[in-house]
Amino acid sequence: MKSSLQCLRLSIMSNVMERELLTMLVWALLLEIFVLYYFISSSKTWRFEFQYTVFLFIITFIGIILVILRIYRRLRPLPYP
Repeated sequence: MKSSLQCLRLSIMSNVMERELLTMLVWALLLEIFVLYYFISSSKTWRFEFQYTVFLFIITFIGIILVILRIYRRLRPLPYP
């Protein structure tokens, strides 16, 4: 059986990993927005790179939403019976 110290350590590591993952995903989303702006402003939306960037933008956005929902579920107060 896990001790309370091990559970606390795992909980802290999980929180740190989620924050790091969220930070990386937000930076990736910002860079993808800049790249999409470049492609749209230069009228190169027909290129494969533009379509790939749109795909990555969608995947990154979904990843951010999933991480935020996971953090929210953990921090949400439990209802009283």
